[in-house]
Formats: sequence, C-alpha cells, structure tokens
Amino acid sequence: MKHIYVIGVCFSLFIIPSPILALAESIPTQSIQTQPERIVSANAIVSANAETTTADPKIKQIKVYAEGTLFKDDVHYKVSSYIEPTEKTASESESDDTEEDTDYEDDRATITLGLFNNVGQLILPVFQRDYYQDTNQEAFINNVEIKDLNQDGLDDLIIDIFERGDSYYEATNSFFFINQNETFKELKEHFDKGSYDFISPTIIRHTSSLSAYGLPYDEAEGGDNKHNIQWRDYYEFQEDKLVKINQKYRQYYEEVLEKAKNELKNVLRQVRHYRMDANNQSTNQIQLNDFYSQLTTQKIIIQRCESVLNPR
Repeated sequence: MKHIYVIGVCFSLFIIPSPILALAESIPTQSIQTQPERIVSANAIVSANAETTTADPKIKQIKVYAEGTLFKDDVHYKVSSYIEPTEKTASESESDDTEEDTDYEDDRATITLGLFNNVGQLILPVFQRDYYQDTNQEAFINNVEIKDLNQDGLDDLIIDIFERGDSYYEATNSFFFINQNETFKELKEHFDKGSYDFISPTIIRHTSSLSAYGLPYDEAEGGDNKHNIQWRDYYEFQEDKLVKINQKYRQYYEEVLEKAKNELKNVLRQVRHYRMDANNQSTNQIQLNDFYSQLTTQKIIIQRCESVLNPR
C-alpha cells in the first residue's frame, strides 16, 4: 500500500547593520561571513515509518509547498506548513492575566514546516521559528524546492523565507537542508535568493556587495554605480557541508586582481593631481570621501584576491 507524507518549518528576522567606516591605510582582512544558524530543527525527530495512521486533530496543515519521494523507503511525502498549538504550564497561564503578558503573546508568531502523510499526520518536523510580528516586521515561507544538492541520490530541500524588518530591511533568504535519510541537516550558510545561482548541479556562485567606505548608505547601495562593487565566491555541496572552492577558479581571481591594481594606480594618480577649492569646502569634502572610498575598496579587493591565490 503506497503512503503519502508532508514537511514543516520556522523563521526569525534580523536587522542589517549600517556600514562601518574603515581605516584607509590599514585595511583588515574581510571575508564573507556566514550568519549563525537562524533556524533550529525540531528537538525530537519522528521516524518516517511511524506506526500511527491517524492525524492529530490539534495540528492543522496549512499549505503544501512541495512533494516527492525523499527517503529510501519509497514513500511519497508532502512538505507543508502547519499550526501546532502550544501547551502552557500553570505558571504561564496565570501570567496571561496581566495586560502586558497578553500583548506579548499577541505579538508572537511561529513559522513551521514539516513532512506529512496521506492522512494529514505530521511525520517529521523540519523547520520551526518564533518571531514577533507587527507593522514593521513579518516573515513567511516563500517557496520550497526539492533538489539533490550533493548528488548522493537523496533529494534535499531549499527553503526560501521572505523577511521584512526595521530599517527598511526586506529580503528573501534561501536555507539549505541536506537529506540524511529520515532526517534533514540544516547548513549554517544561507544566502539572499537573488545573490546566488547554480553553475553546475553541486556548485553555486554567490555575489555580494562590498561596502563603499566613507559614503552615505544611499550612495553606497544605490543601484548600478561605480561604488556598487560586487565580490564573487564559489561554493560546492560536499556530502553534508557547503564548502568554499574559490581556489578552483584562479584565473577569474587573477583577472580581478590585475584590474584592481590598475584601478588603484588610477585613483592615486587622480589624488596627486587634485587641487582643493578654497571657496567650496563642501565639494572638497565630497571629493575626498569619494577618493577614500575608491582607494579602500580596491585595497580590499586586492587583499581578498591575494588570499585566494596565495592561501596561508
């Protein structure tokens, strides 16, 4: 008899910090940092071969995002969001009598994603996260893709979460879950959905903006201009890890390094020939900030390329 199953998840919001001014003469090593794990898998993993055949009436299945045969048991699963009521302790119930605690509970929301079977039974909680919702913050599941990321014959999951937060932050982030047969392991690396693409079944190319030091945020991040410099990294899914493999693309980084050195010489030449306008201090300051930003950015690119080409 063929069975059908489904999956569940949660998220939280974060706020992007403002750009930090760096010293032009002494640039520290900068690398693209991975954020700490933002989504914690369920503490108890339920076996996909659970003996019970009826759905828990307290768990409400919301939306099916994907479905397929995920494990080696040849069972068809559904990956779905759901609502699972939480049971309060006696002390928590008493605290609900205060107005402050009631407001606290009203602002709290949960995103959950899990595997379900053909009768709506939750088989495996995959993703769950609490967050606070208000007019400035929200989060929800945007998409779930089933894909064999490490080419081991087991389909993995890419879960896209939309997030909106304070300080005009808004993004859709992709989280990667590696199938370990009956369980999923969440990788610590996650990227903005629009910042990466697959260039092979197991390799992704990730781009990110370098901070334009010394410039206002709106100028530094404002579309296609000379300050919006992109840095590229390459990653490969290897077993249950996402490994940076920039050294396999030496030719690309050699070309970037040569271009950055030439650009640095060009900016230094402009600095040597620049003459201050005694009647317009504001223009002088803007131009000096621009030189400073360009010099700093090119030095960062040179340092990054050299760290790829000549690793310690």
